[in-house]
Amino acid sequence: MLKSLVEGMQRRGHEVAVLTTGAEPGLQKDEIDGVRIWRAGIKNLYWQHSASRPNPMVRLLWHWNDRYNSSMRGYIKEIIRLEKPDLVNCHNLAGWSIAAWDEIKELTLPIVQTLHDYYLLCLRSTMFNDGKICEDQCVLCEQLRRSHSSKSSSVDYVVGVSSYVLERICDEGYFEQSKKAVIYNACNIPKSNNNERNKLLPIRFGYIGTLSESKGLEWLIRQYQKNNLQGTLTIAGSGQKKYEDYLKTLVNSDSIKFVGYVPSEEFYSQIDVCIVPSLWAEPFGMVTIEANASHLPVITSGIGGQAEIVTHEENGLIVDPSVPDTLGSALCRIANDRDIYQYMVSHARKSVEKYLDIDGMLDAYENLYRVCVK
Repeated sequence: MLKSLVEGMQRRGHEVAVLTTGAEPGLQKDEIDGVRIWRAGIKNLYWQHSASRPNPMVRLLWHWNDRYNSSMRGYIKEIIRLEKPDLVNCHNLAGWSIAAWDEIKELTLPIVQTLHDYYLLCLRSTMFNDGKICEDQCVLCEQLRRSHSSKSSSVDYVVGVSSYVLERICDEGYFEQSKKAVIYNACNIPKSNNNERNKLLPIRFGYIGTLSESKGLEWLIRQYQKNNLQGTLTIAGSGQKKYEDYLKTLVNSDSIKFVGYVPSEEFYSQIDVCIVPSLWAEPFGMVTIEANASHLPVITSGIGGQAEIVTHEENGLIVDPSVPDTLGSALCRIANDRDIYQYMVSHARKSVEKYLDIDGMLDAYENLYRVCVK
């Protein structure tokens, strides 16, 4: 989404630079497809996107530093000096912390904050723990996010990538002085011919994405095997090795395959139905958009932003994680009811057309930026 936004604004004649965290110390300058990228070496115990996972105590200390990491402000000040922007659109704050807001505001620039996750409420950014959604902040998250809501008053405009994520965070007292908007992420998915299932072959179910507890993969594997479905289940993506290995121990069927990384367009052409069994309230659902745009029905838990995309029995089926067998029933229905399957196939792409309009997303951001710099 960020790549589409940045490159789109550049095509429209705006000058854009990206500042992100990196593993190497200091500032590193790069250029990708004509866009300047600045990578700032993280000033914390480790870079949060490192392949290895530190022990719990080290992670806790990292989050303690990240509650307000003033040492990262120097990077922001330097890039603003070099780039001289008219405004700053903040996206993911992990690693920068809300200290970024203070530095930008001190330099008297307008701030747009786009909300992609629950970082402002939760150390994990997911509001998910012990296998369930957190209805309220735990004591630790509350302590380490104590000043965040008051600091959010420095943001001029806050954007949610769904109504759900915007309302969820604002309901906690954030952005009370900020203007608000919902701008859905958009992507360019070419039309395909994947709109007619081969009725002579077993149905092909598929999952693509991160392999983690919050994604509901254990639920999916157990329900698929419990119902002895005559088909295949292909799981694409990766996660922490320990969890991947655990998932594989659950499999007792040759029809379930883990295939690692597969380009999404290639993956969608090889399945009949996409499963998005998330247990956490995903702020949006780009996999759901991509699958529907590829003429595939989606079976989803419909939690969080997913509920703004999927309409039950139109472009997919909505299941309830609190009633585990609803997923198995949906899998069986898709496998056995060819009429409902084909109906959803015929409506899938049309149902997500507004999320395929990158120019519409760019228009919305461009208009918002103009309001901010008046």
